Amino acid sequence: LFGQCVLQTSPHQEIPSRRCLPQNNPLIATSPHRRWCDAQVLACASRQSTDAHTRLRGTTCSMHHLRSFQFREMTACGAALRRLGTGATTFEEVADRLVRHLCTSFTMAKTGEPACVLVRLFKTTPYGLLTPDLQALADQRLGDTPSAPSLICLALLASAGLLPGWNDPALSSRFRVIPLSRPADLERLPMFSQLFRQLGAELPHGTQSEKNLLLAPQEHTFNVFHVPEAAGSPHVPAQEEFVHKYGVRSVLGFGAPLPDGTLFSIILFSKDFIPDSTAQLFKPLALCAKLALAPYTYTTASHE
Repeated sequence: LFGQCVLQTSPHQEIPSRRCLPQNNPLIATSPHRRWCDAQVLACASRQSTDAHTRLRGTTCSMHHLRSFQFREMTACGAALRRLGTGATTFEEVADRLVRHLCTSFTMAKTGEPACVLVRLFKTTPYGLLTPDLQALADQRLGDTPSAPSLICLALLASAGLLPGWNDPALSSRFRVIPLSRPADLERLPMFSQLFRQLGAELPHGTQSEKNLLLAPQEHTFNVFHVPEAAGSPHVPAQEEFVHKYGVRSVLGFGAPLPDGTLFSIILFSKDFIPDSTAQLFKPLALCAKLALAPYTYTTASHE
């Protein structure tokens, strides 16, 4: 299963889900990497003019449904994820491509609307390696607590969603950067704490969640966490202002270690129900996303 995801890529295989979105769509209009998003729209339009099958599908090149995600769709999605690093210059640029691709790839079967309310990519980074703007934000959260260069911080590096403010990580006030200096910091992020501990991160010890959200508890090279029913779940914060308000039905996340020892995680908040069969198919997608990100691990955008 995993070997096919990593190795089998046809040079003629269609890259799925590069949607021909309107230029004023929040996913394009507010992207920090709009030039690349515009290129995807033009590429999709070009394929539509020559591909009869694509023309029959209207304004999309390939869509998937989380509720009925199958092995064949997983291999196509994985091939697309692996290629998203091509031509990029920074880790953040690849991260942005990944979340936008996933946000536009999955749709509601009946309406064709995006299934994901929000897709985000986080990465653990030592405080000493954060960009100056992120260090300043971390300092604000730490208050009087002194910051050590080795302090692990969780940084939001890419975001795509239904609202304009969800399409640029710099606009996030709560999750832009979170110093993981105290057990209380982790208790607010139960999904991430389980995933990152399983992948080998040294984090403060706090109260362990009673329910294991990981699909492969013994796996240390990648993993997936899954909350089938987000409403009322203690593992999904902001129930009233986010889960109920925007109709989040299920949450799915996946991640893996990177060559420099840091960890990444991509999390999807979906209006559609995500069954366990779909969540299992995201295990190889974690490795595919890692292959796209890994070459840019040491290349970070400067915000000085």
